[in-house]
Amino acid sequence: MALSGPVGMDERKLAAQKNSRVRVTDAGCRHGEREPSDRMNPQNQAPHVGPIVRIDAGSFNTGLSSIHLLLAFLLSLGPVEGAVSREENPRLHVLVVEGVNKDPEEIQSKEKSAIGLQRIFLKESSSAHSALSLLVPPNSFVRDASGESNRSNLEKSIQEVAGRIEPGEAFLFYYVGQANIVGKDLRLNLPGPDVTHHELAEWLGQVEAATKLIVLDCPGAGMAAEALADPKNILILSARVDQPYSPRFSEFFVPALTNPEADADDDGRVSLLEAFRLASERIDEMFREQDLMKTETALLEDDGDGVPSRQPWKRDAEKKDGARAERFFFE
Repeated sequence: MALSGPVGMDERKLAAQKNSRVRVTDAGCRHGEREPSDRMNPQNQAPHVGPIVRIDAGSFNTGLSSIHLLLAFLLSLGPVEGAVSREENPRLHVLVVEGVNKDPEEIQSKEKSAIGLQRIFLKESSSAHSALSLLVPPNSFVRDASGESNRSNLEKSIQEVAGRIEPGEAFLFYYVGQANIVGKDLRLNLPGPDVTHHELAEWLGQVEAATKLIVLDCPGAGMAAEALADPKNILILSARVDQPYSPRFSEFFVPALTNPEADADDDGRVSLLEAFRLASERIDEMFREQDLMKTETALLEDDGDGVPSRQPWKRDAEKKDGARAERFFFE
């Protein structure tokens, strides 16, 4: 059952958790700079940057031992290769919204995905790096939700993120649920009045994040690509505009975020692009094994042109989307 308390997780709960971080860096290769390869090359990734420790020479006096002076000199040399400072892992603000579903099997699937996201961003997170709000329908089995996933709470939650986010921080908006297309609007089905993708784009535009990751797992999600596109945004859309059936994208994508099998370049980390690729491939396998016509095609857009790609991991050949998603990590 969804809680009726204020929107936003209790920060004291977050403070007790550990380990989940997001690294978002815009340094590194641009589109088309890598040699064509179906597997990403770890040698081309942007290097880690370690903490720089500065020593004020005036704080030392001639009475210090030579060991102390040597230590001061070594510290003043700057970053240590391979080390990562906390500043490189900007705080991630997360808003997960579960829409309404009528089919019992779909309800179970969407609830499982919401709980999986909750586990990643709450139970395994540090309050210094992640802040989670989770909105769910009435009678949801998801525990410790922030409130009901109605139109009013959705707008309020986005406004709260806009009010507290700091320069350099990142924002993840994740919608999983039903939607339908009416005229030129993709309508996210929430308890009570729906929210159109144009309204969502306007609300999310108030959040001045360094990077915004927007995931829409719903029928016809591709219709929102143009309205949500922005050079600072990474869009993941679970179905094309002409695919009206309920997708199962999150069933595969959420586990892929922390699945070592997704690590295509064997660098010990799973990027957003790698998780998207594994989920897409698993969906293809599911339809082939069940000998069914494919009813969902996941899309990714991260170059701001509003035209998403179906296989962005092949961006070396297409010279399109995927560069920013390749540098977005949950750790």
